[in-house]
Amino acid sequence: LIRILHILVEKTSPSSDLVRRVRDLYKKRISDVRFLVPIITSLEKKEIIAALPGLIRQSQGLVKELLSRLLGTHQGGSGPKSPIDSKELMISLHNVDTSEESTMKAVMKAVTLLFQERAVYNQEVLSVVLHQLLDQSPLPTLFMRTVIQARQACPRLIPFIMNILSKLIAKQIWKQPKVWQGFVKCCQMTKPHSFQIMFQLPPKQLESVFEISP
Repeated sequence: LIRILHILVEKTSPSSDLVRRVRDLYKKRISDVRFLVPIITSLEKKEIIAALPGLIRQSQGLVKELLSRLLGTHQGGSGPKSPIDSKELMISLHNVDTSEESTMKAVMKAVTLLFQERAVYNQEVLSVVLHQLLDQSPLPTLFMRTVIQARQACPRLIPFIMNILSKLIAKQIWKQPKVWQGFVKCCQMTKPHSFQIMFQLPPKQLESVFEISP
């Protein structure tokens, strides 16, 4: 059935009738998220976000197809426009519940795949994404990992990232241990730019930085 769906939408957008039938099949009979991939851009934004945790746990090939469809880069951008834009997609992945290690790894892999789309995730888009994630409380567990990946993808973001690190101190980032570890790693990777940031830390936390990363 999944193969047939892919054939039906390979060269044309799925009809509203096909979308309705697949949606009903998924909700009432076969709760296999793979059925949603061929029609993913015809779903509502809330449906896509709700399905993301299951979708990103599929094979890497299918996850790549999913993300390329949502970004409009699949088969040269053919098909209906995605109801979720590139920034919303990255942010939604960070808001997936990562309490299970397998889900955490799936989110990490999906975010890494997004970073490979350099034409989409440029400096401007990444700045908006990081700024919106920074406003969340508590911060997403993978926030600092994404900050580090953004710095590697766009070295010109370093001044912006220094501003983020400064704001994280104001948020008492050390109260979120996993994110704090990422903060320390980021400081280590961005020396000497980060020296002025580290010296904004309270004495106890500054000492902790040098213990974690001498």
